[in-house]
Amino acid sequence: MENFKLISPTEMHYVKIDRRFNQILEEFLYKYDTSTNKYKRDVRRNITLLYKHCLEDKKVISNRDSSLIINHITLEHVLDFQKKIENQVYTNVLSKSAAMLILYNVRSFLNFLSEKEILRLYYKPINLRDRRKKINDKERNPLIKEFEGYLKNRNYSRLRQITFQAESFIKFTRCNNGNFGDDFSINGVRNYEDFLRKRIAREEISPATAYNYILYVKYFLDFLNEKDQISFQYTVPQDLKKQAGRSNEYVNPRDLIKLLQTVKDNSKDFLSDISILLILIETGCRPIEIANLTINDIVPIERIITLKCKKSHQRSLKLSNETIDFIKEYLKIRQNYKASLENDSLFFSTRGGKPIDTAVIYNIFRLYNKKAFGEIRFSPKSLRHTFITNALNNNTKIEKVASIVGHLKLATTLRYFYRDIRTIKQIAEENNLNISGDSNGN
Repeated sequence: MENFKLISPTEMHYVKIDRRFNQILEEFLYKYDTSTNKYKRDVRRNITLLYKHCLEDKKVISNRDSSLIINHITLEHVLDFQKKIENQVYTNVLSKSAAMLILYNVRSFLNFLSEKEILRLYYKPINLRDRRKKINDKERNPLIKEFEGYLKNRNYSRLRQITFQAESFIKFTRCNNGNFGDDFSINGVRNYEDFLRKRIAREEISPATAYNYILYVKYFLDFLNEKDQISFQYTVPQDLKKQAGRSNEYVNPRDLIKLLQTVKDNSKDFLSDISILLILIETGCRPIEIANLTINDIVPIERIITLKCKKSHQRSLKLSNETIDFIKEYLKIRQNYKASLENDSLFFSTRGGKPIDTAVIYNIFRLYNKKAFGEIRFSPKSLRHTFITNALNNNTKIEKVASIVGHLKLATTLRYFYRDIRTIKQIAEENNLNISGDSNGN
């Protein structure tokens, strides 16, 4: 590794690149559309560095003409190359920005090879810059900070979503300074309710989403009431509760295939995104269970995944070979996402290298739904509903389905049957289930 060095512009003339690779490199540079000859020369040099590195492995060289067999390049070759670049940074040979440029040029080149169907590697460059996010406490609303502490003390989940909705509500009511005195009344909440009703009518959000939004606002108003900053006790209107209802969302296979294809064609974090989606599809788990996954919750050899959350406790399930293969490939580049070497979370946000949370998972669905369909057709919850419905309609025993998805009550699972009411009632009677009332979980 110590012998690895960059190629100077003058040395470029003496690097012998075989004709096939040079032709592909020229096509790439043409498509890259570099604005200046100097930048184009830098890109060429950076890809040539990768080329030279791969030639060190005799397995990728043709016995006939000593040329590089491009489709024999593996992710291990690229990651080993990355380590050499990192070493140049640690020994002060390269700046972090120069090293990052090399690695991002390599990723662009690998994407180009994938487009040409020469080679398919999914590489995520490591972020060598300081990824610790600086939070300016002065810029953050102190009331929101206090509200977050209030939620933590009461063991609320979805802290990020709730506080974000509280901030949105503050902006809507134009009380950005957090002053909920004489200028704030129940009228501000009523206006927000009407705003949500209009969004439902325009099909911008689902009734269930609107209900979650107003419920999070209620949590915030309860907090304000306890602080004596408002003088009223808020209750969610019945029409917003009623509209939310319990839904049984179903994703048809054609739409699901289109979404997966869209992820394949557009994702810069394909291995991470596809692994998350396939786990959701195959297990019917909740997004929070994806967020809670650690590297120790995956046993690739046995194809076992262990899911856990407060709502459904812990369970271990088997994954398909295809899904495990994607996860194994992702594990090779997982270190490139992490902000901290000590963190054992399985998935990380691309920004800041923090462990993934449910908001990130929902954002993945929003992004690729809009790219695939021009609208948001389904969510992670829809995949959970679809999994349960398919399992039940394929005659899987209701007890087994409930165990797989982490339902603590069989009545909850029974709601997902796409069958006639007589069949549902019969099964309910056989299991002594009450399907008329509400039940926890979904």
